[in-house]
Amino acid sequence: MGFYFNRIYNPVYDFIVSQIAPYHRLQETCIQKLELSDGDRLLCAGVGTGNEILHVIESNPNVRITGIDYSSTAIKKAQKKARKRGVEIETRLMDVHNLDFADGSFDKALCVHVTDFVKDSGRASSELVRVLRKNGRFAVTFPSGKEDVSFGVSVIGDAIHHQVKNKRFHQVPVILASALVGTIVYLPFLFRRARRQYTRQELEKMFSSVTPGKFQIEEFPVYNDYIVHGTK
Repeated sequence: MGFYFNRIYNPVYDFIVSQIAPYHRLQETCIQKLELSDGDRLLCAGVGTGNEILHVIESNPNVRITGIDYSSTAIKKAQKKARKRGVEIETRLMDVHNLDFADGSFDKALCVHVTDFVKDSGRASSELVRVLRKNGRFAVTFPSGKEDVSFGVSVIGDAIHHQVKNKRFHQVPVILASALVGTIVYLPFLFRRARRQYTRQELEKMFSSVTPGKFQIEEFPVYNDYIVHGTK
């Protein structure tokens, strides 16, 4: 799906996602789980167009960020966003299944909304833990429910409620327009064969096999995601 991501998905991604408050809250929650400190080496796996990087910079601008993605167009956008905030990040075109980093290269690892698209989430999770130093922290999200119509309505409804609550009524038409575009853009995902749903039991088994450290599994409301976070 390289052509799809580079030519269709990524060019309109920010117009869609930047209007969705639940997605930003999911990113912020995952970043909080990492407990970032000055000088931390952070790996953002599946960095996309760099929206999570903006949250990282707001949390701690002194973190050393490396972002990887399978899409060259996404990486260029991520670099541009970081530079606008006065931060230089390292970016690499890379597959999360085979990370070209030595063991213990990072202090923290963040992976948001990537396991929905990978072929082998167990291998990807193992690689994320491998490149962490001992006691390094990770936060990875996994879809817990299907991306059906009710899911979309719930997310859009929450986004509108958030804007109305903050008296940003002018944003409501923008959200509705982005929802229309998003429906069209996401159509190919509805027909793909890749698995998009995990159970708590599966995740417990997966991470028990990839890390000797402690981890927790939390369900994030509205966005139908599990957040698995812990230490190596």
